[in-house]
Amino acid sequence: MPDLDFKSTISHNAGTLLFNSEYYTQAVHCFYYSVIQLMKYKLAHCSIGSLDYAQQDLRIEVNKTSTHDWLLKEILAKLSRQSKDTFDNTFRILKSDRIKADYYTDAFSKEMSDKCFTNADRLISILKTIS
Repeated sequence: MPDLDFKSTISHNAGTLLFNSEYYTQAVHCFYYSVIQLMKYKLAHCSIGSLDYAQQDLRIEVNKTSTHDWLLKEILAKLSRQSKDTFDNTFRILKSDRIKADYYTDAFSKEMSDKCFTNADRLISILKTIS
């Protein structure tokens, strides 16, 4: 079974294929989930305070919080102050865009979807700094 870092890459590539095929709204979903998958992977494989996937699921259940909010909190705790602010703001924007893309009838333009692609890439770059 492929690990979540590989799945993250595949999700990002799928978003790129959708974007290049002019499915701009649908691409946003893939860009967002490529970040979520890499967040889970980084928490499971970081050098200090790693939590395997089962431990992550248990903590989410015990804390009675949404998976995505819990992941954000945990990732922010592992980042420098400068990266933390950028990650937090960019993640919240991308999450909001993903909700609009998935649950509302508005179509995303090429420019709007490209902004989501850029935001996902920014988040992925920051995540890759976690060792």
